[in-house]
Amino acid sequence: MEENVNYEDDNSISVGKAGFNAGLLFGLIMVVFTIIVYATDLVITQSWITSLSYVIIIIGTVYAHNQFKKKGDGFMSYGQGLGIGTIVSLIAGTLSSIFVLIYIQFIDTGFQSRQLEEQRRIFEEQGLSDQQIDSALGMTEAFSNPFLLLVLGIIVTTLIGFVLSLIISAFTKKSDPTLD
Repeated sequence: MEENVNYEDDNSISVGKAGFNAGLLFGLIMVVFTIIVYATDLVITQSWITSLSYVIIIIGTVYAHNQFKKKGDGFMSYGQGLGIGTIVSLIAGTLSSIFVLIYIQFIDTGFQSRQLEEQRRIFEEQGLSDQQIDSALGMTEAFSNPFLLLVLGIIVTTLIGFVLSLIISAFTKKSDPTLD
């Protein structure tokens, strides 16, 4: 007589699930961070502030790696870590980019014009001629299409998350000695 055996443990977690869950959590954190940064106009006056979103991705990736190991068998290969981190950045970047699109299109419709005015001021302080400024701002406007920003935001965040995951996974991996 055959017995039905359930090989899947209810506590187990897949690479996709670990990355997705952490991506949602840290994507929401990135949205809150973005609200604060945009509401205070720091994104316009302090260009380095957007780099802090990558700190959120790093923390999210480490968190997801720890959750994967904790809810799994305690081990995580380098490849699993890379996959988890990439999914975290994809999901978090998508949520954040969608929020930015909504913000620019519906909440603060003057945001992009204020950003261009600030960029003009910076160029003037650098001593650029009016022709150089107009040329640079023309290129900036060409890349300011909200839907292009959405796609680029997702792609850039995912690529940076992938690169960060290459590094982070080297430190957070924990090989199963029975597989060696």
